[in-house]
Amino acid sequence: MGKKVCIINPNLSSSRRTVMQARHRPPLDLAYIASLLRGDFDVRLVDAQVEGMDISEMAGVVRQYAPDLLITTTTPVNRWECPQSYVDSFFVWLNAVGQLPSRPVIIVTGTHGTTQPDWLLKKCPSIDYVVRGEPERTSTALVRALAAGGDGASVAGVSYREGARFVHNPPAPRITDPDALPFPAYDLLPMAKYRYTFGDIPQPFSIVLASRGCPFSCTFCCRAMMEGAHVSRSPENVYAELKLLAERFGVRGVFFQDWEFTINKPFVTALTELLKHDPLGIVWGCNARANDFRVPGLFEQMKSAGCVRVNIGFESGSPEVLEAVKKRVTVDDLALAITVSRKLGLKLGMYALLNAPGETAATIRQTMQFLRKQGISAMNFNVVVPYFGTDINRELLAQLGPEAAKRVSWDNIEDYAGRVRTQLPPKLAKLYQRHVKFSLRYGRGYIFRWRFLRDAITRFSKA
Repeated sequence: MGKKVCIINPNLSSSRRTVMQARHRPPLDLAYIASLLRGDFDVRLVDAQVEGMDISEMAGVVRQYAPDLLITTTTPVNRWECPQSYVDSFFVWLNAVGQLPSRPVIIVTGTHGTTQPDWLLKKCPSIDYVVRGEPERTSTALVRALAAGGDGASVAGVSYREGARFVHNPPAPRITDPDALPFPAYDLLPMAKYRYTFGDIPQPFSIVLASRGCPFSCTFCCRAMMEGAHVSRSPENVYAELKLLAERFGVRGVFFQDWEFTINKPFVTALTELLKHDPLGIVWGCNARANDFRVPGLFEQMKSAGCVRVNIGFESGSPEVLEAVKKRVTVDDLALAITVSRKLGLKLGMYALLNAPGETAATIRQTMQFLRKQGISAMNFNVVVPYFGTDINRELLAQLGPEAAKRVSWDNIEDYAGRVRTQLPPKLAKLYQRHVKFSLRYGRGYIFRWRFLRDAITRFSKA
Protein backbone atom coordinates (compact mmCIF):
# COMPACT_ATOMS: atom_id res chain seq x y z
CA MET A 1 0.00 0.00 0.00
CA GLY A 2 1.11 3.54 -0.70
CA LYS A 3 1.72 6.22 1.86
CA LYS A 4 -0.86 8.93 1.20
CA VAL A 5 -3.18 9.56 4.15
CA CYS A 6 -6.02 12.06 4.07
CA ILE A 7 -7.50 13.10 7.44
CA ILE A 8 -10.79 15.00 7.30
CA ASN A 9 -12.88 16.59 10.03
CA PRO A 10 -16.25 16.44 8.25
CA ASN A 11 -18.94 19.08 8.10
CA LEU A 12 -21.86 17.16 9.65
CA SER A 13 -25.50 17.96 8.99
CA SER A 14 -28.93 16.38 9.15
CA SER A 15 -32.50 17.17 8.21
CA ARG A 16 -33.33 16.51 11.86
CA ARG A 17 -32.56 19.02 14.56
CA THR A 18 -29.98 17.78 17.05
CA VAL A 19 -29.45 19.00 20.61
CA MET A 20 -25.70 19.54 20.22
CA GLN A 21 -24.29 21.63 17.38
CA ALA A 22 -20.82 21.85 15.85
CA ARG A 23 -18.37 24.42 17.19
CA HIS A 24 -15.48 26.12 15.40
CA ARG A 25 -12.72 24.50 17.43
CA PRO A 26 -9.65 22.69 16.08
CA PRO A 27 -10.04 18.89 15.77
CA LEU A 28 -7.15 18.08 18.10
CA ASP A 29 -7.63 14.32 17.94
CA LEU A 30 -7.20 14.33 14.17
CA ALA A 31 -4.31 16.80 14.43
CA TYR A 32 -2.58 14.46 16.89
CA ILE A 33 -2.99 11.59 14.41
CA ALA A 34 -1.50 13.77 11.66
CA SER A 35 1.52 14.52 13.85
CA LEU A 36 2.04 10.85 14.64
CA LEU A 37 1.90 9.82 10.97
CA ARG A 38 3.53 12.58 8.97
CA GLY A 39 7.11 11.52 9.60
CA ASP A 40 6.51 8.35 7.56
CA PHE A 41 3.49 9.23 5.42
CA ASP A 42 2.34 11.97 3.07
CA VAL A 43 -0.43 13.44 5.25
CA ARG A 44 -3.11 15.98 4.38
CA LEU A 45 -5.36 17.30 7.17
CA VAL A 46 -8.57 19.13 6.19
CA ASP A 47 -11.10 20.72 8.53
CA ALA A 48 -14.18 20.67 6.31
CA GLN A 49 -16.33 21.76 9.25
CA VAL A 50 -14.67 25.12 9.84
CA GLU A 51 -14.26 25.60 6.07
CA GLY A 52 -18.00 25.06 5.58
CA MET A 53 -17.57 22.39 2.89
CA ASP A 54 -20.60 20.53 1.57
CA ILE A 55 -20.73 16.84 0.67
CA SER A 56 -19.54 17.32 -2.90
CA GLU A 57 -16.63 19.50 -1.78
CA MET A 58 -15.54 16.93 0.82
CA ALA A 59 -15.74 14.18 -1.80
CA GLY A 60 -13.78 16.44 -4.15
CA VAL A 61 -10.93 16.74 -1.63
CA VAL A 62 -10.60 12.96 -1.52
CA ARG A 63 -10.89 12.62 -5.30
CA GLN A 64 -8.23 15.25 -5.95
CA TYR A 65 -5.74 14.04 -3.34
CA ALA A 66 -6.34 10.35 -4.14
CA PRO A 67 -5.15 9.00 -0.77
CA ASP A 68 -4.53 5.37 0.03
CA LEU A 69 -6.25 5.82 3.38
CA LEU A 70 -8.91 8.19 4.66
CA ILE A 71 -9.26 8.86 8.39
CA THR A 72 -12.35 10.73 9.52
CA THR A 73 -14.60 11.05 12.55
CA THR A 74 -18.25 11.28 13.56
CA THR A 75 -17.27 13.23 16.68
CA PRO A 76 -14.43 15.74 17.05
CA VAL A 77 -12.74 15.80 20.45
CA ASN A 78 -14.73 18.80 21.71
CA ARG A 79 -17.92 16.72 21.37
CA TRP A 80 -16.71 13.35 22.62
CA GLU A 81 -18.87 13.44 25.77
CA CYS A 82 -21.92 15.10 24.15
CA PRO A 83 -21.94 14.23 20.44
CA GLN A 84 -24.18 15.36 17.63
CA SER A 85 -26.63 12.47 17.45
CA TYR A 86 -27.65 12.82 13.83
CA VAL A 87 -24.90 12.75 11.21
CA ASP A 88 -26.79 11.87 8.01
CA SER A 89 -24.44 13.80 5.71
CA PHE A 90 -21.52 11.75 7.01
CA PHE A 91 -22.89 8.56 5.47
CA VAL A 92 -23.84 10.21 2.17
CA TRP A 93 -20.31 11.57 1.89
CA LEU A 94 -18.52 8.33 2.76
CA ASN A 95 -20.71 6.29 0.40
CA ALA A 96 -19.74 8.75 -2.37
CA VAL A 97 -16.07 8.27 -1.45
CA GLY A 98 -16.58 4.50 -1.47
CA GLN A 99 -17.68 4.66 -5.10
CA LEU A 100 -14.57 6.46 -6.33
CA PRO A 101 -12.60 4.49 -8.98
CA SER A 102 -9.60 4.22 -6.65
CA ARG A 103 -11.32 4.31 -3.28
CA PRO A 104 -9.19 4.71 -0.15
CA VAL A 105 -9.40 2.45 2.86
CA ILE A 106 -11.83 4.28 5.16
CA ILE A 107 -11.13 4.49 8.91
CA VAL A 108 -13.69 6.13 11.21
CA THR A 109 -13.18 7.33 14.79
CA GLY A 110 -15.59 8.91 17.27
CA THR A 111 -18.24 8.31 19.90
CA HIS A 112 -20.81 6.70 17.60
CA GLY A 113 -18.55 3.85 16.54
CA THR A 114 -17.01 3.50 19.98
CA THR A 115 -20.39 2.87 21.58
CA GLN A 116 -22.19 1.17 18.65
CA PRO A 117 -19.67 -0.20 16.15
CA ASP A 118 -22.18 -2.69 14.65
CA TRP A 119 -24.63 0.13 13.96
CA LEU A 120 -21.96 2.23 12.26
CA LEU A 121 -20.69 -0.61 10.07
CA LYS A 122 -24.24 -1.56 9.06
CA LYS A 123 -25.18 2.06 8.44
CA CYS A 124 -22.29 2.71 6.06
CA PRO A 125 -20.96 -0.25 4.03
CA SER A 126 -18.13 1.96 2.75
CA ILE A 127 -16.46 2.01 6.19
CA ASP A 128 -13.60 -0.49 6.41
CA TYR A 129 -12.48 0.01 10.01
CA VAL A 130 -13.96 1.59 13.12
CA VAL A 131 -11.52 2.86 15.75
CA ARG A 132 -12.98 2.68 19.26
CA GLY A 133 -11.94 4.92 22.14
CA GLU A 134 -8.96 7.30 22.12
CA PRO A 135 -8.10 7.36 18.42
CA GLU A 136 -4.57 8.71 18.25
CA ARG A 137 -2.40 5.64 18.80
CA THR A 138 -4.96 3.11 17.60
CA SER A 139 -5.39 4.91 14.27
CA THR A 140 -1.62 5.19 13.90
CA ALA A 141 -1.10 1.49 14.62
CA LEU A 142 -3.82 0.55 12.14
CA VAL A 143 -2.38 2.74 9.37
CA ARG A 144 1.08 1.26 9.90
CA ALA A 145 -0.30 -2.29 9.83
CA LEU A 146 -2.18 -1.62 6.59
CA ALA A 147 0.78 0.14 4.98
CA ALA A 148 2.94 -2.89 5.77
CA GLY A 149 0.53 -5.12 3.85
CA GLY A 150 -1.35 -6.44 6.85
CA ASP A 151 -4.86 -5.86 8.14
CA GLY A 152 -6.55 -4.75 11.34
CA ALA A 153 -6.80 -8.18 12.93
CA SER A 154 -3.93 -7.57 15.34
CA VAL A 155 -4.76 -3.96 16.25
CA ALA A 156 -6.47 -3.46 19.61
CA GLY A 157 -9.46 -1.10 19.66
CA VAL A 158 -10.54 -1.80 16.06
CA SER A 159 -13.82 -3.18 14.66
CA TYR A 160 -14.33 -4.38 11.08
CA ARG A 161 -16.20 -6.79 8.82
CA GLU A 162 -15.16 -10.35 8.22
CA GLY A 163 -17.55 -11.80 5.70
CA ALA A 164 -21.09 -11.46 7.06
CA ARG A 165 -20.02 -10.88 10.65
CA PHE A 166 -18.49 -8.02 12.59
CA VAL A 167 -15.24 -8.47 14.48
CA HIS A 168 -14.44 -6.38 17.55
CA ASN A 169 -10.84 -6.60 18.68
CA PRO A 170 -10.14 -6.18 22.42
CA PRO A 171 -10.16 -2.57 23.65
CA ALA A 172 -6.99 -0.57 23.23
CA PRO A 173 -5.28 0.57 26.44
CA ARG A 174 -5.82 4.15 27.52
CA ILE A 175 -3.10 6.71 26.79
CA THR A 176 -1.35 7.04 30.14
CA ASP A 177 1.75 8.93 28.96
CA PRO A 178 0.28 11.95 27.14
CA ASP A 179 3.58 13.85 27.29
CA ALA A 180 4.95 11.26 24.84
CA LEU A 181 2.52 12.42 22.16
CA PRO A 182 3.81 15.04 19.73
CA PHE A 183 1.96 18.35 19.70
CA PRO A 184 -1.02 18.44 17.32
CA ALA A 185 -0.23 19.41 13.72
CA TYR A 186 -1.53 22.95 14.11
CA ASP A 187 0.39 24.01 11.01
CA LEU A 188 -1.94 21.86 8.88
CA LEU A 189 -5.06 23.62 10.20
CA PRO A 190 -6.59 27.03 9.37
CA MET A 191 -5.83 28.40 12.83
CA ALA A 192 -7.13 31.91 12.05
CA LYS A 193 -10.66 30.55 11.58
CA TYR A 194 -11.22 29.03 15.02
CA ARG A 195 -13.10 30.84 17.75
CA TYR A 196 -14.59 30.32 21.16
CA THR A 197 -18.34 30.43 21.72
CA PHE A 198 -18.18 33.77 23.54
CA GLY A 199 -16.04 36.85 22.96
CA ASP A 200 -14.34 36.87 26.37
CA ILE A 201 -11.75 34.43 24.99
CA PRO A 202 -10.26 36.18 21.95
CA GLN A 203 -9.02 35.11 18.55
CA PRO A 204 -6.67 33.78 17.29
CA PHE A 205 -7.99 30.87 19.33
CA SER A 206 -7.31 27.21 20.02
CA ILE A 207 -8.37 24.48 22.38
CA VAL A 208 -5.77 22.46 24.29
CA LEU A 209 -6.01 19.11 26.09
CA ALA A 210 -4.02 19.27 29.31
CA SER A 211 -5.56 16.09 30.74
CA ARG A 212 -7.68 13.16 29.66
CA GLY A 213 -10.57 11.33 31.27
CA CYS A 214 -12.55 11.97 34.43
CA PRO A 215 -12.67 10.04 37.72
CA PHE A 216 -16.31 10.93 38.39
CA SER A 217 -19.39 8.99 37.30
CA CYS A 218 -22.15 11.43 36.33
CA THR A 219 -24.91 9.31 34.82
CA PHE A 220 -25.51 11.52 31.78
CA CYS A 221 -21.93 12.02 30.51
CA CYS A 222 -20.63 9.80 27.72
CA ARG A 223 -17.13 8.86 28.85
CA ALA A 224 -16.65 6.07 26.31
CA MET A 225 -13.87 7.86 24.42
CA MET A 226 -11.69 8.12 27.54
CA GLU A 227 -13.15 5.59 29.93
CA GLY A 228 -11.48 5.22 33.29
CA ALA A 229 -8.52 7.05 34.77
CA HIS A 230 -7.89 10.77 34.74
CA VAL A 231 -4.40 11.43 33.33
CA SER A 232 -2.60 14.79 33.35
CA ARG A 233 0.22 16.02 31.17
CA SER A 234 3.15 17.71 32.87
CA PRO A 235 2.85 21.48 33.40
CA GLU A 236 6.06 21.99 31.42
CA ASN A 237 4.71 20.06 28.44
CA VAL A 238 1.46 22.04 28.40
CA TYR A 239 3.33 25.34 28.78
CA ALA A 240 5.54 24.42 25.81
CA GLU A 241 2.44 23.82 23.68
CA LEU A 242 0.95 27.15 24.76
CA LYS A 243 4.23 28.86 23.89
CA LEU A 244 4.18 27.26 20.44
CA LEU A 245 0.62 28.43 19.88
CA ALA A 246 1.42 31.98 21.00
CA GLU A 247 4.72 32.43 19.18
CA ARG A 248 4.16 30.54 15.94
CA PHE A 249 0.42 30.97 15.39
CA GLY A 250 -0.27 34.21 17.27
CA VAL A 251 -2.86 32.52 19.48
CA ARG A 252 -4.22 34.84 22.18
CA GLY A 253 -7.17 32.81 23.43
CA VAL A 254 -7.23 29.22 24.70
CA PHE A 255 -9.92 27.00 26.16
CA PHE A 256 -8.74 23.88 27.94
CA GLN A 257 -11.04 21.20 26.55
CA ASP A 258 -10.36 18.90 29.53
CA TRP A 259 -13.52 17.45 31.00
CA GLU A 260 -12.35 18.64 34.43
CA PHE A 261 -9.30 20.90 34.23
CA THR A 262 -9.00 21.61 37.99
CA ILE A 263 -9.03 18.02 39.28
CA ASN A 264 -5.23 17.85 39.55
CA LYS A 265 -4.58 20.81 41.84
CA PRO A 266 -0.75 20.52 41.88
CA PHE A 267 -0.76 20.55 38.08
CA VAL A 268 -2.92 23.71 37.98
CA THR A 269 -0.69 25.42 40.54
CA ALA A 270 2.49 24.56 38.64
CA LEU A 271 1.10 25.61 35.25
CA THR A 272 -0.17 28.93 36.56
CA GLU A 273 3.24 29.60 38.11
CA LEU A 274 4.89 29.02 34.74
CA LEU A 275 2.41 31.36 33.05
CA LYS A 276 3.03 34.06 35.63
CA HIS A 277 6.82 33.68 35.56
CA ASP A 278 7.02 33.89 31.77
CA PRO A 279 3.71 35.32 30.46
CA LEU A 280 2.61 34.41 26.96
CA GLY A 281 -0.15 36.97 26.58
CA ILE A 282 -2.79 34.22 26.45
CA VAL A 283 -6.27 34.66 27.88
CA TRP A 284 -7.85 31.33 28.77
CA GLY A 285 -10.77 29.42 30.21
CA CYS A 286 -11.54 25.91 31.39
CA ASN A 287 -14.09 23.49 32.82
CA ALA A 288 -14.15 22.91 36.59
CA ARG A 289 -16.25 21.29 39.27
CA ALA A 290 -18.31 23.58 41.47
CA ASN A 291 -16.85 22.12 44.66
CA ASP A 292 -13.34 23.09 43.50
CA PHE A 293 -14.28 26.65 44.41
CA ARG A 294 -13.88 25.55 48.03
CA VAL A 295 -10.10 25.25 47.52
CA PRO A 296 -8.59 28.43 49.03
CA GLY A 297 -6.82 30.64 46.51
CA LEU A 298 -7.13 28.25 43.54
CA PHE A 299 -9.18 30.50 41.28
CA GLU A 300 -7.38 33.64 42.42
CA GLN A 301 -4.17 32.04 41.21
CA MET A 302 -5.76 30.98 37.93
CA LYS A 303 -7.03 34.51 37.30
CA SER A 304 -3.59 35.97 37.98
CA ALA A 305 -2.25 33.67 35.25
CA GLY A 306 -4.73 34.81 32.59
CA CYS A 307 -7.90 32.83 33.32
CA VAL A 308 -11.05 34.80 32.48
CA ARG A 309 -13.68 32.07 32.27
CA VAL A 310 -14.64 28.95 34.20
CA ASN A 311 -17.48 26.65 33.09
CA ILE A 312 -19.11 24.32 35.58
CA GLY A 313 -21.63 21.52 35.37
CA PHE A 314 -24.45 23.30 37.13
CA GLU A 315 -26.96 20.67 35.96
CA SER A 316 -29.74 21.51 38.46
CA GLY A 317 -30.60 23.60 41.48
CA SER A 318 -32.39 20.63 43.02
CA PRO A 319 -30.52 18.49 45.56
CA GLU A 320 -32.64 15.51 44.53
CA VAL A 321 -31.65 15.75 40.86
CA LEU A 322 -27.98 16.33 41.67
CA GLU A 323 -28.07 13.18 43.79
CA ALA A 324 -29.92 11.20 41.11
CA VAL A 325 -27.34 11.99 38.41
CA LYS A 326 -24.42 11.29 40.80
CA LYS A 327 -23.00 14.76 40.32
CA ARG A 328 -21.33 14.78 43.73
CA VAL A 329 -21.77 18.51 44.18
CA THR A 330 -24.31 20.33 46.33
CA VAL A 331 -26.44 23.43 45.81
CA ASP A 332 -24.16 25.11 48.35
CA ASP A 333 -21.20 24.32 46.09
CA LEU A 334 -23.06 25.90 43.17
CA ALA A 335 -23.88 29.01 45.18
CA LEU A 336 -20.25 29.35 46.28
CA ALA A 337 -19.03 29.02 42.67
CA ILE A 338 -21.31 31.88 41.67
CA THR A 339 -20.20 34.03 44.60
CA VAL A 340 -16.46 33.45 44.11
CA SER A 341 -16.54 33.96 40.34
CA ARG A 342 -18.41 37.24 40.78
CA LYS A 343 -15.97 38.40 43.40
CA LEU A 344 -13.02 37.63 41.14
CA GLY A 345 -14.62 38.95 37.98
CA LEU A 346 -14.49 35.57 36.25
CA LYS A 347 -17.09 34.70 33.64
CA LEU A 348 -18.97 31.67 34.93
CA GLY A 349 -20.56 29.40 32.36
CA MET A 350 -23.05 26.86 33.68
CA TYR A 351 -24.10 23.74 31.79
CA ALA A 352 -27.69 22.99 32.84
CA LEU A 353 -29.93 19.97 32.38
CA LEU A 354 -33.69 19.67 32.06
CA ASN A 355 -35.58 16.43 32.64
CA ALA A 356 -32.73 14.43 34.04
CA PRO A 357 -33.83 11.24 35.80
CA GLY A 358 -35.74 12.19 38.94
CA GLU A 359 -36.95 15.51 37.51
CA THR A 360 -40.43 16.61 38.60
CA ALA A 361 -42.40 19.84 38.58
CA ALA A 362 -41.15 20.39 42.13
CA THR A 363 -37.46 20.00 41.18
CA ILE A 364 -37.89 22.34 38.21
CA ARG A 365 -39.32 24.91 40.60
CA GLN A 366 -36.40 24.36 43.00
CA THR A 367 -33.94 25.06 40.17
CA MET A 368 -35.68 28.23 39.06
CA GLN A 369 -35.95 29.45 42.66
CA PHE A 370 -32.23 28.85 43.14
CA LEU A 371 -31.37 30.83 40.02
CA ARG A 372 -33.70 33.63 41.06
CA LYS A 373 -32.07 33.79 44.48
CA GLN A 374 -28.64 33.96 42.85
CA GLY A 375 -29.73 36.79 40.55
CA ILE A 376 -29.36 34.73 37.37
CA SER A 377 -32.04 35.64 34.87
CA ALA A 378 -30.90 33.72 31.78
CA MET A 379 -29.87 30.08 31.51
CA ASN A 380 -29.75 27.67 28.59
CA PHE A 381 -31.09 24.24 29.56
CA ASN A 382 -30.41 21.09 27.53
CA VAL A 383 -32.87 18.22 27.69
CA VAL A 384 -30.93 15.14 28.77
CA VAL A 385 -30.07 12.81 25.88
CA PRO A 386 -29.51 9.18 26.99
CA TYR A 387 -26.26 8.76 25.07
CA PHE A 388 -24.97 5.26 24.50
CA GLY A 389 -22.35 4.30 27.04
CA THR A 390 -24.04 6.23 29.87
CA ASP A 391 -25.89 5.01 32.94
CA ILE A 392 -28.98 6.86 31.73
CA ASN A 393 -28.88 4.90 28.49
CA ARG A 394 -28.69 1.64 30.40
CA GLU A 395 -31.65 2.78 32.50
CA LEU A 396 -33.58 3.65 29.32
CA LEU A 397 -32.98 0.24 27.77
CA ALA A 398 -34.12 -1.47 30.96
CA GLN A 399 -37.17 0.80 31.06
CA LEU A 400 -38.13 -0.12 27.48
CA GLY A 401 -37.64 -3.89 27.79
CA PRO A 402 -35.59 -6.25 25.61
CA GLU A 403 -37.57 -6.05 22.36
CA ALA A 404 -38.04 -2.27 22.28
CA ALA A 405 -34.44 -1.76 23.39
CA LYS A 406 -33.22 -3.48 20.22
CA ARG A 407 -34.75 -0.69 18.15
CA VAL A 408 -32.85 2.10 19.93
CA SER A 409 -29.85 3.45 18.01
CA TRP A 410 -28.15 6.73 17.18
CA ASP A 411 -30.85 7.11 14.51
CA ASN A 412 -33.54 7.73 17.13
CA ILE A 413 -31.78 8.31 20.43
CA GLU A 414 -32.99 11.90 20.79
CA ASP A 415 -36.59 10.68 20.62
CA TYR A 416 -35.95 9.50 24.18
CA ALA A 417 -34.35 12.73 25.41
CA GLY A 418 -35.80 13.78 28.75
CA ARG A 419 -37.97 10.66 29.01
CA VAL A 420 -36.04 8.51 31.46
CA ARG A 421 -37.70 8.45 34.88
CA THR A 422 -39.26 11.91 34.66
CA GLN A 423 -42.66 13.27 35.66
CA LEU A 424 -43.33 15.63 32.74
CA PRO A 425 -42.76 15.06 29.01
CA PRO A 426 -39.96 17.29 27.67
CA LYS A 427 -42.13 19.91 25.94
CA LEU A 428 -44.35 20.30 28.99
CA ALA A 429 -41.26 20.49 31.24
CA LYS A 430 -39.91 23.35 29.08
CA LEU A 431 -43.23 25.20 29.28
CA TYR A 432 -43.42 24.70 33.03
CA GLN A 433 -39.86 25.93 33.50
CA ARG A 434 -40.66 29.13 31.60
CA HIS A 435 -43.88 29.55 33.58
CA VAL A 436 -42.04 29.29 36.89
CA LYS A 437 -39.33 31.67 35.67
CA PHE A 438 -41.87 34.33 34.71
CA SER A 439 -43.93 33.79 37.86
CA LEU A 440 -40.89 34.39 40.03
CA ARG A 441 -39.81 37.44 38.04
CA TYR A 442 -43.14 39.17 37.44
CA GLY A 443 -45.49 37.63 40.01
CA ARG A 444 -48.62 35.52 39.72
CA GLY A 445 -50.84 36.37 36.78
CA TYR A 446 -47.78 37.71 34.97
CA ILE A 447 -49.41 37.56 31.53
CA PHE A 448 -51.62 40.46 32.59
CA ARG A 449 -48.80 42.59 33.99
CA TRP A 450 -47.51 45.52 31.95
CA ARG A 451 -43.84 44.85 32.80
CA PHE A 452 -44.06 41.29 31.45
CA LEU A 453 -45.85 42.44 28.27
CA ARG A 454 -43.30 45.22 27.74
CA ASP A 455 -40.35 42.85 28.13
CA ALA A 456 -42.00 40.25 25.91
CA ILE A 457 -42.52 42.82 23.15
CA THR A 458 -38.89 43.93 23.49
CA ARG A 459 -37.62 40.34 23.21
CA PHE A 460 -39.86 39.67 20.21
CA SER A 461 -38.71 42.81 18.41
CA LYS A 462 -35.04 41.82 18.87
CA ALA A 463 -35.60 38.25 17.67
